[in-house]
Amino acid sequence: KPRLDSGLTCHNQSALKLTMPNVKSPTFNATLRGGTVKTVTLDVRAPSKSMEDFVRAWKTGKREKSARISFATPELLWKVLTGKRWELLKTMCGAGPMSIREAARRVGRDVKAVHSDITALLNAGVLDRVEDGRISFPFDAVKVEFLLQAA
Repeated sequence: KPRLDSGLTCHNQSALKLTMPNVKSPTFNATLRGGTVKTVTLDVRAPSKSMEDFVRAWKTGKREKSARISFATPELLWKVLTGKRWELLKTMCGAGPMSIREAARRVGRDVKAVHSDITALLNAGVLDRVEDGRISFPFDAVKVEFLLQAA
């Protein structure tokens, strides 16, 4: 993944994930049945809009209200989040770091096929790899947000 000194991590040049160095990932914490839920928003918006939000957060030092992973087009979002990959995310929500083999076992799929899907999700910035090599989706919930308008 190319990493810029500004803390912006670019994935595939059309999906952006904003991070601030030395700051915990911004998360939207909702209370649900007495607990806290860490939510990430997956959305569709122009890379320039994502960059504007990043620059504003960088200049003010204020974190975003929620973690956000943005895709440049709805087609790119659906290309990255296929049905099988969505199933992986549902399985990994709130589960903590796990090996690819464990993820494959939990979804009842072949390790090689799951490895391919995990690699795509890692490249898009949706999943993270922790220090010991396991993969992580550090959220308890996912919100997908985009607007479909008449042409």
